[in-house]
Formats: sequence, structure tokens, C-alpha cells
Amino acid sequence: MPQDVNPATSSGSGPTPPPQPERPSKPEKAVSLRWLVIGMVAGALVVVLAVVIWLVVVPALKPGGTASPSQTTTEQTPTESTPVQPGGTGVPDVLAQPSGWSQGISLPGSGDLSDSNVMETGVGNIVIISVLGDTYAVDLDANSMLWSLPGYTYWVTLPDGTGVVTEDASGQVGKVDVQTGQVNVIGALPTDSDIEYVSSTLVVTDSMNEGQYCARLLTALDTCQWQASDDIVWGTRVFGDGHWFSTADGVFDLTTGQLAPFGKDSYVDDSGIGTVYYDGPDGGVTRLSTDAKSGATALQPWDTANDLALAPPTAVSGWVDPDTLDAPLIYAHGQTDSGGYLLTAYSWQTGQQVWWAAPKLVEGDPGLWSFGDYVQVWIDAQDSPAHPNRPPSAIINSTNGQVLWLGSDRMVAMAGQQVVYVGSAEPYDNGGTLDAYDGQSGDFSHLWSINAPEAQVQFVGVAGRIIALSCTSGQIWVLNTK
Repeated sequence: MPQDVNPATSSGSGPTPPPQPERPSKPEKAVSLRWLVIGMVAGALVVVLAVVIWLVVVPALKPGGTASPSQTTTEQTPTESTPVQPGGTGVPDVLAQPSGWSQGISLPGSGDLSDSNVMETGVGNIVIISVLGDTYAVDLDANSMLWSLPGYTYWVTLPDGTGVVTEDASGQVGKVDVQTGQVNVIGALPTDSDIEYVSSTLVVTDSMNEGQYCARLLTALDTCQWQASDDIVWGTRVFGDGHWFSTADGVFDLTTGQLAPFGKDSYVDDSGIGTVYYDGPDGGVTRLSTDAKSGATALQPWDTANDLALAPPTAVSGWVDPDTLDAPLIYAHGQTDSGGYLLTAYSWQTGQQVWWAAPKLVEGDPGLWSFGDYVQVWIDAQDSPAHPNRPPSAIINSTNGQVLWLGSDRMVAMAGQQVVYVGSAEPYDNGGTLDAYDGQSGDFSHLWSINAPEAQVQFVGVAGRIIALSCTSGQIWVLNTK
């Protein structure tokens, strides 16, 4: 059984796709006198129309204003916004000391933003922030709020980047113009249905009254294309890079709506221990099974087309963390021979062990967060005696198992391709700083530190920016990196 030495492997990540080129502008043409007169008449009409728009429409849609639900349409195509190139994505790599924070952007009526959901839209560097039923669009480049909408409970950017879909409290589903807040209503869902998954063509809902999943076309929300039991099955509900949907009645192919050739043996017994389920990326789907009596878990890479095992089962050392099955590796929590904490990583493609790590952490219940090429382990040690030399948290390089950092359980981490950021996960016990480390330096060298813009904030990396969310004043700040 391992103690402290970590065998190394290597892996890599793909490059970021380049931005789409801008369309060339059309060449100007000469204008004759006849067309000039016609143009002057048309121009006068345009001026009159502009005055009407300025007096009636603009007050409802001006930046920082509230878009009323009455502005939604059912069959009309909304006015197109000015085309905007895709912005940044994910967490940036800020190597040099930042110059500070932007001025605060106020989100009226929000207050505590610590429980908010921050979402990229794919339109410039506009993000959507939803908290307690209120939603705000913020342009991180312009440092301003564009619009707000009350009463919308669900937001998602479509996987193919073709738009943002929302649902309001009454079940109406629509596509949103990210720049204006205009909601183009598509249709309505039953009031007892919760959205589980949305693609560019499909919505999968869960009926609380019927106990059934229902797959609906976005163009026909009142009709189920297929149904399945919503009984519990372990693992990630949607896996295989959006290809498969796991249910207690089997695995469904989200591209065809048909039952997959594999997955019919998925189940969870009454004890919640005995399980069989499938998970993993496309090209790396794995069958995970746990014996109800012994609690032992085994992994087997699976041929999804022919419903066959691709390799003998691999016994897992410890128990697989079901909350991290969307990560590049399979992670299992366990113990060393001496009773210390042990994390073991397995390959989705082979089922074999890739590395293990045994950071010296305090005793307690472990949890894990995967981000980029790193994982953070934290221990819930509230029922364990304090130990001055055994902290409750560790950051580990997920490519080779190297333990990079040990620290407080009140810290949360995020990472770009190179830089790892450590900040507070418990805003009311905030240390007041954001620290950056070089994850590729070998010794996890410290790059810089900056004070938080306010005493109680949370840090988020989104749309190629780092922002701070207030837990008291309803403001956000953008980190200045130029």
C-alpha cells in the first residue's frame, strides 16, 4: 500500500480555438442625384421613427434598465443585435502583478452574490449572473450591467454555442438576445417539470408528479419523444460529451432518441451501495460496479456499440467520488497502510491506475474538486481533533499526482493553463487576498497577491476574466490585468 512516493505520468490539453475572423465591410458605391432625393425622403421618415423609438422603447431597454417580460414574443423574430465576436473563455493566465480592480458594477436588489451562478454566453465578454430568481447581464469589457430580468429560474448556454435558453417561473421557455435581454418565447413546459438537460434541439425534463424523464424537441415542447424512469442511478446524468443520458431504464442516445446498445443493467439497490452505472467521455465510457456486500468497486472500459467489456475489471483502491465523474480521470478516496489519506487516479480509457498521492491531511470525510490540470482535496474535519501539522486541504497536479500545495479548508482554487489561483471559499471568514501560483514551475512558485476589493467576496474565473462577487453590497469587480 502506498505511503508518500508518487509515480509520474504525463498528459496534455488542446489549444484554444482561434477567434473567427471579422467579415470584410462592403465597398461604398457612388450615389446619383435621383437616389439622393429618394434618400432624403427616406431619411426624414427614419428620423421620425427614431424619435418614437427614443421616447417609447429606449427607456425600457437602456443599459442598467429592466427588460419587462411583456417584451417577449411567441412567433416573431426579434431584432438582431450588432454582431459581436466570441470573447474569452474559462480562467485566464495572469502571470504579472495585476494593477488592481475595476470600479464596482452594481446589480440592483441583489445584495449577497455568494450563491449566484455565473455563466459565459459566448457573446463578447458578456456574462449572465443569476441569483435567487433575479438575472443580470454584465459586459466585463465595458464594466457595466446591460439589463436585468426578474422571475427567470433556469439559464443555460447551448453546448454548440448557438444561444442562451431560459425558463421563467411559469414554465415558459425562450431564447435570449444576450445584448438586449429580449426573450423570444419558444413554448411552455408543464409546471411540475424541471429541466435536466438542454441541447440546440432537445430539452429533457423531469416530472416531479409522474417520476418520469421526458425528452422534448425545442420546437414541440408539449410532446415527449421518449420517456424513462427518474429513479436514482449513480454517475453523471449526461455523459460521453453530451452523447448519452443515463436512466434507471437504460442509457438513451441523445442524438437519435433511441435506447443505447449498452447500459440496460444500470441499477442502484435499496441500500444505495450495490450499483452498476456507466460514465466517462466519448471514447472512454466505463462500466462502474460496486458489490453490495463488500463495497468493493471495479472499473471496466466498455464498447458502447457492441455492449462488451474492452478489458478485465480493475479493482479500485477506496471508493469512487461520484461528484467528480466529469473529470479527465476517475478519482477514488482511500487510506494508506498507516491510515493516512490516499487519492488514486484511474484512466477512463484503460481502467488502469495512473497515479496515487498521499498528502498528509487531517482525518475526516474527503471531498474533491477537479479544475483544469489540477484537483483540490478538502477534508471535512469538524468531528476530528485539530492537528497543527496536518492541514485539511491540498492541491494536486492531475497529470502526475504531485502534491503542490497544502492549506486551509476555507480556500478554493481555480486554474488557467498555467496559473493556479487560491482564494476564499468561506466569504464570511475571508482572508482578504487572491494569490496566484505558477503550476508549471515545478516548485509551485508564488507569482503575486492582491487584496480583495471588499472584505467579503468570492472569486470566479469566467470569460477570460477574474471577477470578485460581493457577499454584502450586490457589486462585482473585474481584475485589471493591463
